[in-house]
Amino acid sequence: MTWDKFYSKEQTLRDFLGSIFTHTELFKQIIEEKPQKILEVGVGTGITGIFLSHLGFEMTAVDN
Repeated sequence: MTWDKFYSKEQTLRDFLGSIFTHTELFKQIIEEKPQKILEVGVGTGITGIFLSHLGFEMTAVDN
């Protein structure tokens, strides 16, 4: 699958929740440390940053 095809694919709720579940330990650590700002480099689908922003974290996300 090409990158263009991958990123044009609509993300389903299953995809979103699966990604959140996969990163549970990371989210737990972030929530415990309570950083004021988070920089995510190499965001891919952006699911991690979207989730953290919904939790109230100030996110900056970059990808090429």
